[in-house]
Amino acid sequence: MEQMEGSLSRMICAGFKPTVITYDILISGYGRAGLFDKMKDCFQQLLDAKIRPEVSTLNSMIAAYCDHKLYEEAEKLLKDARQFCVNPQASSYSILLR
Repeated sequence: MEQMEGSLSRMICAGFKPTVITYDILISGYGRAGLFDKMKDCFQQLLDAKIRPEVSTLNSMIAAYCDHKLYEEAEKLLKDARQFCVNPQASSYSILLR
């Protein structure tokens, strides 16, 4: 993860703009590692960069919470999704139910 963070910093310094896919990769990695503060910080950076999250972003975060048995966090994220201009899909709910 540290290498990815360093790569992101170098990419930004070189004038490249990260995309939603860039952030999705980081968010997924942090979530799988159980680094939820970093996952949320990365999500906030995505929003601050005025990049609209996608359903894949939402699903990665929901899956991470569920994998670590943080079901209330996953439910809250689903409830707040529209605030981030993301419409949850059936796949989002099925992750929560698995």
